[in-house]
Amino acid sequence: MANLKEIRIRLNSVKSTRQITSAMKMVSAAKLRKAQEAIVQMRPFAGKLQEIQRSVSAAVSNDASENVFLQPGASDRVLLVVISSTEVFAVALIRMWSKKHCRVSRKNTFPKTRK
Repeated sequence: MANLKEIRIRLNSVKSTRQITSAMKMVSAAKLRKAQEAIVQMRPFAGKLQEIQRSVSAAVSNDASENVFLQPGASDRVLLVVISSTEVFAVALIRMWSKKHCRVSRKNTFPKTRK
């Protein structure tokens, strides 16, 4: 059987652990609330992006036979439209795509990103 001192030490240990757990719950709740608010604020942008995608795809599907850019071999140029949250991510995507799909001469270097 444990003596009184050991029981007090154990109670203090449990109390301390409970305080730490409570603090961790509060921090995680604050982070969750912040993430939820960020998602709610992004909804108008997501809706507008879907609207743009629909209008572009409708325009392409309506004029597919007449569109010069959709004809195979019509041009050796490519236009990439990259929508990204950061410039660094967009440049990385473009570089990755260009390394895989085309030969980039030394003259056609990408601009350095701003800091």
